[in-house]
Amino acid sequence: EIAQCLVGSEMCIRDSIGDITANGPVTVSEDSKVTGNITAQSLLCAGEINGDIRISGNTQMDANARVSGSVVTGTISVAAGAVLNGSVEMKGTMEAKS
Repeated sequence: EIAQCLVGSEMCIRDSIGDITANGPVTVSEDSKVTGNITAQSLLCAGEINGDIRISGNTQMDANARVSGSVVTGTISVAAGAVLNGSVEMKGTMEAKS
């Protein structure tokens, strides 16, 4: 069950049970709860995620974010007040080095 909205090419998740896979950015709205894994290009989390996260670009956790699970991402920013319980692996930018 997913309550979502599409804004342009961005997927906004309000509540979800099950895995989410997106080719573009995903936003987990404030006061939302996602139970399942998320795979996407980028992630803005202002709600709660219980599951593993695999993001090729940037993961941004706002002050109200609550994440329980492993995070594999290109880069991450965590605002003061956010809670992250799990492992974090940062891959850096995906651009080739010259």
